[in-house]
This record gives sequence, structure tokens and C-alpha cells, in this order.
Amino acid sequence: MEVDTGYTEKVYSTKEAAEMLDMAVPTVRKYIVELERNGYTVLRSNANYRMFTEKDIMAVRYFNELREKSNIKVEQAGRIVMEKFGAGSLYDVRAPYTKEQTLYEIQHKSEINELKEMVQTLTEKVDQQQRYIENTIQARDEKLTATLREMQEAKKLEQSHEKEETDPVEKKGFFARLFKL
Repeated sequence: MEVDTGYTEKVYSTKEAAEMLDMAVPTVRKYIVELERNGYTVLRSNANYRMFTEKDIMAVRYFNELREKSNIKVEQAGRIVMEKFGAGSLYDVRAPYTKEQTLYEIQHKSEINELKEMVQTLTEKVDQQQRYIENTIQARDEKLTATLREMQEAKKLEQSHEKEETDPVEKKGFFARLFKL
């Protein structure tokens, strides 16, 4: 079980510590209670569960070795461990979700929501601009096409006027033109 201690040090539950030490959970509790009676401080979560650092695990391991090798009493082993390891881990474990973290997450969620709204607004504006550009291009193309048609019609009309001016000569028959009648 990893709990944020404010540092990068990993902490372990009583069960995890017991597994690491190859000891029974009640034995670990018994030893740590004795150390606490002598002034050793073990980290506690907001739910008041003991949380063991590497230093705490070493202290309990040393406590166990003293008991096994020298057959001294629990009280004596507690005092010896305290002399060697000192007062233990003196800082509190912060629970995974403290009020500060919750407030921090809420602030970030609101910032994320604000950013999402800004992105949505910008997307809508880009879409509006794209529609405007497409409509403008379409209107320009329609005007251009209409202008080209008008120019073609004007050219045809001009050509037909020129033809009419030259047509009277052409409408005369062959003999009329031959004899210039």
C-alpha cells in the first residue's frame, strides 16, 4: 500500500511489513506497541492505521533478532531498539485524499472545465469563420460566372450586330452581286 508521505519514501501497512519481515501480524503489532511505549513514533494515516517506513521495518527486524538471539524480555528489547533507532518517523502520513488535495483537484477540474468551454467557444468561432469563407467564395464564384456569361452574351451580341451590317451584301443573290444590283 503506497501512501503519500510528502516525501518519495514508500510506506507499508502492518500486514505488508509482517510479510516483508516473515513474521505474524500480531507479533509485529506487539513489538511496535512496545516501541511506542518507549517513545518511538510510527507514522499514522488519517484513519489512524500504522504505516511503516523502511526505518520502522529495520527497527522491528532488529527487535525480533534481539528477542530470538538473546532471549531478553520485550521491555528490554524495546529500550535497546530505541537507543539504536531513536524516536522513529516523526512526520505524519497524509491520507491519499486530504482536504488540501481535494480542493486542489476541484480547482484543477474547474480549470479543465474552463479550458473545455474555451476550446468549445473557439471551435464554434472557427466553424463560423469557415462557413463565412465558404459562403464568400461561393458568392464570388457565382458573381464571376454571371460576369463571364454577360461578357459572352455581349460578345455574341456584338458579333451579331457586325454580321447584320455585313449581311445585306451577303443576302443578295449571286447574280445581284455579280452585276452589282
